Amino acid sequence: LRAARLRGPAVLIVLLCAFVSVYTVAQTVPISISPSPRALAPAFLQQRPTFEALVSRVRVDVIVTDDDGRFVEDLRPEDFLVYEDGELQQVLTAQLVDSGAGTVIDLPTAAGVAAAAVISPEEIRAGGVEAPGDRPRAGDLGALVFLIDGYGLDREARVRFSRGWNEILEATESFDVPRAAYLVDAAGSFNELAPLTYEVDTLRQVADEVRDMPAFDTSLETRLLELNAAMQTVFINEASGDSTGAETKAWAYEHDEMLRSIATMELLTTFCNALSARSGRTALVWVSTGVKLTFGGPYSALTGADSFGPIANLVPDDRILGRESTLHQAANSANVSIYAIDPTTPGARWRIGRTADSPNTATRGGGMEALQGREVRSAISALGDSLKNAANATGGQAYVMPSDLELVLRAVENDGRQYYMLTYSAPEPYGDSEYHEIHVEVLRPDVSVRARGGYVDLPEEERKDRMILAALTLPSMVTRMPVEAEAIRRWSQDGEPLLQMFVEFDASPKAEDTEAPRMEVHAIAADTSGDVVAEVHDELRFPEAPAAAADGSAAEPFVYAHDWALEPGDYELRIAVRDSGSGRLGATIVEIEVPDPSSGWHSSDLMVMAKAGRSEPRNVVGGRLREGDTVSVYAEVAGGSTPSISGRLFDAEAPGSPPVQLPAHFLQRDGAGIHRGSIGFRGLPAGVYSLEISIIDADADRQVNHSLRLEVFPN
Repeated sequence: LRAARLRGPAVLIVLLCAFVSVYTVAQTVPISISPSPRALAPAFLQQRPTFEALVSRVRVDVIVTDDDGRFVEDLRPEDFLVYEDGELQQVLTAQLVDSGAGTVIDLPTAAGVAAAAVISPEEIRAGGVEAPGDRPRAGDLGALVFLIDGYGLDREARVRFSRGWNEILEATESFDVPRAAYLVDAAGSFNELAPLTYEVDTLRQVADEVRDMPAFDTSLETRLLELNAAMQTVFINEASGDSTGAETKAWAYEHDEMLRSIATMELLTTFCNALSARSGRTALVWVSTGVKLTFGGPYSALTGADSFGPIANLVPDDRILGRESTLHQAANSANVSIYAIDPTTPGARWRIGRTADSPNTATRGGGMEALQGREVRSAISALGDSLKNAANATGGQAYVMPSDLELVLRAVENDGRQYYMLTYSAPEPYGDSEYHEIHVEVLRPDVSVRARGGYVDLPEEERKDRMILAALTLPSMVTRMPVEAEAIRRWSQDGEPLLQMFVEFDASPKAEDTEAPRMEVHAIAADTSGDVVAEVHDELRFPEAPAAAADGSAAEPFVYAHDWALEPGDYELRIAVRDSGSGRLGATIVEIEVPDPSSGWHSSDLMVMAKAGRSEPRNVVGGRLREGDTVSVYAEVAGGSTPSISGRLFDAEAPGSPPVQLPAHFLQRDGAGIHRGSIGFRGLPAGVYSLEISIIDADADRQVNHSLRLEVFPN
């Protein structure tokens, strides 16, 4: 709380849960432990100023390189020509971002002095930009996200990619911009391997995990070899009239690939939409062999199953191309540049049919020679078009079957290390839901220019809804507003199973606020299949001016509580909090299991409450307390006989020191048959502690142990 106090008083607003209204705080035990020499304020209390949005701006990140691929870093704002839908726009602000040096340098423009005062860090259409005075780290303006197609890559390609990735990571001590990694699984959904992080070791573990993944029997090589074997069977049985089996199998494979192509485009679109919740430029590294964009493909080319001949076999498929166009628009709107990498080597790709023990006989089906035919090779090469198209349309780069994967990965990391960040005023009319093309030119010869190709201009309310949906889709990508949450399994006063959610965030008014703060809380409960089974959407209003706490102490973060009535099972609670005034967004996710109440004896999770002086009790999220707080730990037991609660408190910063024993209390049975009660203590000085709580029911021969980490901050 020390950092919060230095920034001035804030409002003390505490949301009490229904549990507290039923029970009084148990008699507390005074604790005497020497203060810890170190006690730092938690990150969620750090405050940064925000600015009111007065003018809508469009942000364009531009990478300019010379003939040797080196970044051109001496350009001036007047060197850029920015067009929207063919109309020249006036550049209002220009900055040079250098994540390697950790700097964001303002480049003066004719209109920039007047415009700088009205740029909001959050209310900028189609991509955020930081306002003067809210200067971010350069790394906050970017991210590098890996999306690995685990289903489409064969084992050799995945091993090669992970090896090259590890070589880069082994030579890396720290990241300039944060990284994250996701995997596309066999079900066609993306799974988080690593949330947004600056930790190099986390990505090293992910690289090893990708290498050790089990292989799927759906790789291009496996299916082509299976199909070729089927063709030989057809040739042998041709006299019997069975000559359509291979063609049928080929089109079945092509149909599967068509569905995979559509699913991949839609998945990438969803992923890019989710990335829009993060301010700044995101480099999305799509690791894949690509997907087909045509009706036919390698399988129908091998069998000659297309009755119109091999040329018609590669006719564009509008069903896929429509999804591809939507993907490119979504990526550009979210300020995402796609870097597509096919980690397959040319030797591995073209060796199909050339194994040493393979027969190479000339048959009706062509034997292994058919696998090396021009039509098959052309169809295989065409798979890379989806990778190249995505990179070209979004200002990224494509690397198809590179010879040196380590150099490629290093090039991807270096490519977005420096770029120009330009803004211009959005032309009217606003919010027309149309896609507007952006084109950037540089008035200097012999340079290459890459920038996103446009954005969809959504109405304000729809844009807000999209941002919230994005935050609920990828909570770990949203870092502008720290949000902490936890879920506690307990029982209602009627004895019904209950899941209580607590969400903690900073709701104190800011000096720049022109109206009462308004915070939106959005949460969904999703089951293991991803279906949303319950949701809540609340808007909270707060006082315009800070109010001092009753005892004059520093203000607490706000804690929002909501009760869920969910069926037994595993759930994800996805939570997003939005500041309606500034547009700041925060999100988090909590995984929880709701037990079956009919399965006998059950203990609840622990709920920690704290109060300072004469103030009201408050829910404690994440074990963070203030020095001198009175603390109560609540527990419940269903199906119990004579349960009791006891505990021991350890000083985590003084290993070997004797624990403080907390006296045991029996839980009291209520009218619903649930035993409820608490244990308490007070007087903890600043420091870090370990609290061990035991729920013991001797008559029922049951015991449950809990361990909590408590971090106490000075007043």
